[in-house]
Amino acid sequence: MFGQCSNCGSLLDETSIIGKLLVLSSVADQLRKGNSSLDVGFDVHARIRELQSRIRSRKNQMNHLRSILDVLSADEDLAQDEVKKYRSLLSPIRRLPEEILLRIFQFLPRGKNPRDTSRSPWILGQICSYWRFISVNCPLLWTVLKADERHVEHFSFQPAVEMFLKRSAALPLHIVVKANGIRNRTNSDRYAVFLQELCRHSHRWRTIILPIPTPVLFEQLRIVQGRLPILHHLALNIVALHDPPRRTSFSTDAFIHAPQLERVRLDMDVPGNISLPMSQLTVFDICQVSWKDLHGMLTRGSNLTTLRVVCYPPRTTPTLPIISHSRLQTLIIDGDLRFLSYVQLPKLTTLEILPPLHNDISEAVISLIERSDCPLSSLLLRNSIPIISIPCLLSMAKSMAALQHLAFEVDRFSGNYIFSELADAAVLPSLRQMDIFSSDGGALLPNGSLQKLILARRSIATPVLQSFRLRVAPSVTISSFLGNFAGLLCDLQEYSCEMGIGIMVHVGDEPILDLPCS
Repeated sequence: MFGQCSNCGSLLDETSIIGKLLVLSSVADQLRKGNSSLDVGFDVHARIRELQSRIRSRKNQMNHLRSILDVLSADEDLAQDEVKKYRSLLSPIRRLPEEILLRIFQFLPRGKNPRDTSRSPWILGQICSYWRFISVNCPLLWTVLKADERHVEHFSFQPAVEMFLKRSAALPLHIVVKANGIRNRTNSDRYAVFLQELCRHSHRWRTIILPIPTPVLFEQLRIVQGRLPILHHLALNIVALHDPPRRTSFSTDAFIHAPQLERVRLDMDVPGNISLPMSQLTVFDICQVSWKDLHGMLTRGSNLTTLRVVCYPPRTTPTLPIISHSRLQTLIIDGDLRFLSYVQLPKLTTLEILPPLHNDISEAVISLIERSDCPLSSLLLRNSIPIISIPCLLSMAKSMAALQHLAFEVDRFSGNYIFSELADAAVLPSLRQMDIFSSDGGALLPNGSLQKLILARRSIATPVLQSFRLRVAPSVTISSFLGNFAGLLCDLQEYSCEMGIGIMVHVGDEPILDLPCS
């Protein structure tokens, strides 16, 4: 006996099962013999009705069991979900005070536009009601507003901006808008609405980085005059509409009364005049300025420590007195460097030169260093040095005995020559850090000149080379670089281990080797 089913009462005994098997065997035997229903000893129609009834019964029983299984499965899922929730209550983060959570939230990556719900602060409201309460009621999380000119086209852009400004309450604002080429009237009008909303909160501006797609929109900034009590960093990019073309000049004194303004960047594609409190600025970045205007800025900007400027050459060389600036420490200059003949910078420590090196530039730099008697420690050359200009580099190097940081770009023709010359211990004896940029990797051909340079620099008694950084343009693939310069990388790694030199190698933005100085 197999027993009886507790649900349906069916007998599961051995005799009944064997009997059913025998019946099936008998029917099969009759079919093989070619017999009909008249040749069997039972009523076939009755037997069929009995079996169909049994099939319906079994289907009903199975449906009932499936419903029971579904109920049990749903109850199991519910129990598992409850277990997860109870375990979540044990999570350490739920015991963190609200102040610590807020501090953590401040380090989350921000969205690139106010509509980006996949980044902070919007995403915090999607985790749980508690986090949503914290994020909505913490003004500090809404004080950084990032956007792009093209985002103004979206219908939800303006409401999102208004929400940021509302939830930031009365805290200082850091507004960064990326220029992306508004060049038509429709988008310019939408941008004007956005700019008008920002100007209503100018009393809270701490950092404001704005593209102004037309000088006409600049008129809106007049309303902020005298309403910039905490503005510290200002950056404006003023261009002209292409549809229709406009190059109307402009003038404004909207920022002249900003008592805390110290950092300014101006990039103007159209002629104009922006009055600034030059005497309180410490960092100033301006493009397309004349010698005369730059001379006046240095005269008024007595507290400047960092200046980035693009000088355009004058039609006729002006007569200007030499100006001595006692605080300028970092100078980044592009365009016409002959202006350096009119300045004296006794505190200059970092000089960054953007145009290609040639004889006039080297003479102007040497003259500046000798006239200023400055403690220049960093020289950064941001353009490729052709072979014809290598003597210019060497002549500058000889006038910079205290130079500790040298950065330059090489090509496949000038690289080996420069490496060989700089291997001379008499050239830049105080050099501690060297940065090399190669546009095509050709300057690093495996002839050993770069390795000899590092070994020669390390052999100088004191001070010695401590940091070496090599960056190759992203046009060179990582696979080709590793294939062509595997030997160089092995040598650099060996030098780092044996000599304690910090070595960094990048292809584009991808780090290939990063060994700290020991």
